Amino acid sequence: MGGIIRAQIKFEKISHNFGAIAEDGGAVECDFAFRNISAEPIVIVATHSSCGCTKAEFSRKPVMPDSVATIKVIFIPMNYP
Repeated sequence: MGGIIRAQIKFEKISHNFGAIAEDGGAVECDFAFRNISAEPIVIVATHSSCGCTKAEFSRKPVMPDSVATIKVIFIPMNYP
């Protein structure tokens, strides 16, 4: 029987301050780069946000060991002053 493989990633930064944003100024975004520090390829299959004003975009392609990939976080300020 195979064991559980625990993927490990390390983010270059884990937060971002957009500063003051006008509600009608349109979406703003930030890329969060991470490195696969596992011995196996990993695949990001889902992300979760605590607010409907934020979404994430990412590739579902495998991230090979010691490779870097990004998750783009997009904040949409309309109706979220």
